[in-house]
Amino acid sequence: MARPAEELLEFNKLVGILLGLSTCGPGRRALEALRFSTGRKELEESFALIGEAIEYLSSGSEMGFGAIADPEIWLEQLALPGSVLDPAQLTDAAALIEIACDAPQPLAASRDRWPLLAAAGAGFADLRPVAAAIRRAILPNGEISDDASPELKRIRQHRARLRERTLQMLRAVLRRVSEAGSEEDYVTLRNDRYVIPVRASGRRSVPGVVHGASSTGQTLFVEPLEAVEQNNELVRLVEAEAAEIARILDELTGRLREHQTPLARTVDAMGRLDSIFARGRFARRFDCVLPRFSDEPRLRLAGRIVLVPKGRNRKAPPHGSGAGEQAVDHELRRRASCVPRAEGSLLSKEPACACRHKRCANYITIGGEADGGR
Repeated sequence: MARPAEELLEFNKLVGILLGLSTCGPGRRALEALRFSTGRKELEESFALIGEAIEYLSSGSEMGFGAIADPEIWLEQLALPGSVLDPAQLTDAAALIEIACDAPQPLAASRDRWPLLAAAGAGFADLRPVAAAIRRAILPNGEISDDASPELKRIRQHRARLRERTLQMLRAVLRRVSEAGSEEDYVTLRNDRYVIPVRASGRRSVPGVVHGASSTGQTLFVEPLEAVEQNNELVRLVEAEAAEIARILDELTGRLREHQTPLARTVDAMGRLDSIFARGRFARRFDCVLPRFSDEPRLRLAGRIVLVPKGRNRKAPPHGSGAGEQAVDHELRRRASCVPRAEGSLLSKEPACACRHKRCANYITIGGEADGGR
């Protein structure tokens, strides 16, 4: 039984190679979604796009999206009502939006030269105001900026002033205890409250709440009574800050959720464009040529394409030697007519012969171009 063309062309292996030439998660998923096709219209459209990608890459330009993290997880989370993205996910979303706004610009500027690629890049949504809001609210290290909201700034400023007053008060208590013979002279935190170390033997000299002891038990960590109210207020401010941060993250997530459809469309367009350029990189790396379709039910090897035995000198024979015609007989032409029919695959100048016919199993093609029948 004859093996199907998809198997003969090792389509899955070709896709595996292409995956290594993509630059982002959406691009890899777009390549994994490729299916073997025999539809001429579909293939001609794909090869036209790949042809422009080859020209674009050959001009010394590049098109990649390696700077973005895979958006799949946060996009799925965004689709869940009530879910809130964390600062890292929001920052990833801002990076994707920024790249989506910048990447297609060279294509749009050269629309006359690469019209198909420019059209593919036109699917990127411009959501720069959303990205700018995220950048204002979240610092590069993932912390929430004071400028994320007026309320957050007020809370933090109040907390900083109160913290300084509390520390000054505790240092004054420490100086008083030191005069009584204590050897400890620092302020520390226990249970999110500011305390001072007091010798166990001098516990009565500092009325207050004990929040712990040292490993030896000789030092107690005491919250003096005069610090209790200030510590209570500091704890309240910490909780207020956390609540305001949660509100800010929820608001930023909501802004992204409002644009969920354009975001998904942008990711799809990014994946498609990346998959096209992965195929363009494949074509350049393996010195491929684009097939041209004709109405003739055969594969015609144009130019100086010849078939030579594997392992032998690959130097092409002189014109008129007939070596190519001798190897490609009528049966081979019929079996090899499937060569250009795998979307994403290009006829390389030096691959193993695609048809795998028993009469040409030891041959490879080199040089020239290829025309494919329907």
